[in-house]
Amino acid sequence: MTTDYFRGRCSTALVIALGLLIPFKASSAEQEKLSPNEVISLLQYMVPRSAVGPSTFGIFSGYGLNHGQAFLSGSITNKRQLEGERSGERIDGSYAAGIGIGDPINSFGFEAHLGILSSTPGDHTEAGNLGFKIHRRTETKSGPLGFAVGASNVAPWGDPTAIKTSYYGAASLLTTQSVIPKLKPDIMLTGGVSTGARNAGQDPGVFLGIGGKINDTSSFSASWSGDEFIVGATTQPDLRIPIMVSAGIADVNDSNNAQRLILSFSYSFEAF
Repeated sequence: MTTDYFRGRCSTALVIALGLLIPFKASSAEQEKLSPNEVISLLQYMVPRSAVGPSTFGIFSGYGLNHGQAFLSGSITNKRQLEGERSGERIDGSYAAGIGIGDPINSFGFEAHLGILSSTPGDHTEAGNLGFKIHRRTETKSGPLGFAVGASNVAPWGDPTAIKTSYYGAASLLTTQSVIPKLKPDIMLTGGVSTGARNAGQDPGVFLGIGGKINDTSSFSASWSGDEFIVGATTQPDLRIPIMVSAGIADVNDSNNAQRLILSFSYSFEAF
């Protein structure tokens, strides 16, 4: 969130927070040394805000990270997607980190992420891969439209070598709906093609998804990824901290004998 956005949208809250800070300023020499940026950072922490927007769970998106944005995430599932990779472990875990650079509005943005796909005891960090995305965002009458091309499972090591590197193109639109008044109006529509959308990343196919907001801190989505149906929901437990919890079910109808639960935690922040 930028300083200009914060000042514009939260002016009332800033006045209240500043009023609370004034008595402490008079009695604390340390607080008098705070820089303007430090004051803004402190106020941003004090004022609750939601980092949850409509999204499409389990498929690629046409949007990407802005310059300096980064994330850390961890996921667990009760079943691996490829039957040949399923071991005696009842739960399989993974984690990832990503960062964005560039300007997706005036030129192009670039996103890179590292995935560590083996975090169970005995094979920690023995499998992983890289992913990259180039993305562009533009404004339309219906809302912001994002386009992206990317590659996943790049330079894999360990188990992911059983899955080929896949390439994709995706488009996502943030717009509004009025069909269901009880839901928030913001929705996200995503569609695209991938060389690894079907057969556990082996064959090309299409993916589609729609996501909406249930309330200010929670969203849900339903997606189709080549040959399986995916549903999921995301919530932000503490509005002061940009940590989000997502839960979903992949291969809902068990068409690939790979129905699995997915639980993930992600933390987003400004790296620079």
